Amino acid sequence: MVIKADWVAYDFFSVGTKGLGIGGANVSLSDDMGAFYSNPAGLFQIEKPTFSYQMYSILKVQRLINTKLQVEWELFPLLAYAVPIKKNKMTAGIFIQTLFKSLNESYTVYGTGVSYSYRLFERFAMGINLGLAVGSQKSNWATGYFWQIGFIYQLSDKVKAGMIVRSSINLQWDLLRGDTNVDETLPWSAQMGVSIRITQTSILSIDLEYQGISSIRYKAEGIVLNPDLDTGLFKNLHPHIGFQFLHKPSGAQFRFGFMTLANASSSGIESQPVITLGIGGYTSNSFKIDFTLQDSLIFDIFTRTNRFERFLLSFEYTF
Repeated sequence: MVIKADWVAYDFFSVGTKGLGIGGANVSLSDDMGAFYSNPAGLFQIEKPTFSYQMYSILKVQRLINTKLQVEWELFPLLAYAVPIKKNKMTAGIFIQTLFKSLNESYTVYGTGVSYSYRLFERFAMGINLGLAVGSQKSNWATGYFWQIGFIYQLSDKVKAGMIVRSSINLQWDLLRGDTNVDETLPWSAQMGVSIRITQTSILSIDLEYQGISSIRYKAEGIVLNPDLDTGLFKNLHPHIGFQFLHKPSGAQFRFGFMTLANASSSGIESQPVITLGIGGYTSNSFKIDFTLQDSLIFDIFTRTNRFERFLLSFEYTF
């Protein structure tokens, strides 16, 4: 027996509403609360105690032979609180984030833990997340541990580079997918990129993400049932490209991006292209709203993966 892994890549979730608006190319920026996922090294840029709540909805559209629509919600892609210990130098925080979710929405892995960011030198910062991973499938639960470590380096006044490594997660299930006594390992990933300030009001960012699909492991009752998935450079490596522009008169940020995902579909793991559009801004000195649309419908004529639109919304409040 060989199973198909029932998971969807990180990109769908806690990359952050603002970060997703620029196609997930946020690893070298990470200047908002989305840094809890995209790169904890960036949290030192949070200048005041900040609370963030992010949520998203998904509008699923089946292929043309089936026009059924589904609207589903994920209420906790990211819930976080950050406190600067030393302004522009050191920040700590706590978070809950969604790490994995299956395409059929029945399988979810949440992460909860603590985060720490420290700017060691004028141009170099590092950050780390440590926490507990909690798997949920219907009424079944499993626990494990995870870590994420990131770095940001200011190459020049206009160019920044960043990198993050996210650990694999091992979960012990009493019951999963009809199997008992399951030992499951979910993939690790690494992402690195650069951001370039083109003008005072515009930034271009480019990332490459590697997902260790071949590290997925699955064992039930001591029997190895590792998933039979296609791997290779273009299955594991995913680009993220984004651009953001600040409209000074209104204070609004406009964003758009492109990315590919290791999306689980009926035919296995395929690289699914998506485009993203976002807008955000402060409604007051202490309250900020960000909105992002993630869309794959335009690419449906070229790919055999699922069609969907996702709407992400985040609220940040500074004290």
